[in-house]
Amino acid sequence: MTKSCGNCVNCEKHGKSWSCENVYGSAGWPCDCSPPNDEACKNWSDNPADRDKAQNELRYFVDHFWDYADD
Repeated sequence: MTKSCGNCVNCEKHGKSWSCENVYGSAGWPCDCSPPNDEACKNWSDNPADRDKAQNELRYFVDHFWDYADD
């Protein structure tokens, strides 16, 4: 199987275009991953358990930053 945004659990189809908020390097910012921009990224996965994993890690970091920061 060729990895692409079209078969990644983190990408969503909206009509004829695809979007992703988990693309590696964008830190949660939405991107257009419709062809020809549908190369698989570091966060590509076909495992449903990995859906939004990178986004959830970022949310956890933001929500708990001050819990772990030095006083």
